[in-house]
Amino acid sequence: MIFNLTDYVRSLDSTRPVTAAINQGLSSDLASKSLDVIMLNRYYAWYSDTGHLNVITIQTETEFNN
Repeated sequence: MIFNLTDYVRSLDSTRPVTAAINQGLSSDLASKSLDVIMLNRYYAWYSDTGHLNVITIQTETEFNN
């Protein structure tokens, strides 16, 4: 259904990018492939790997590459 929704939104105004707030992991996300902009709001080294700042870059790059 999200694909039909993004098509509908684009038909209303094709000059604006379609975005959404997604709280799903890579394996369960179905919406991001139909969006124009993908943003991450993650807290690497905060809730897990607390204090290990060296993992932030690694985890960010891994998620984007996946």
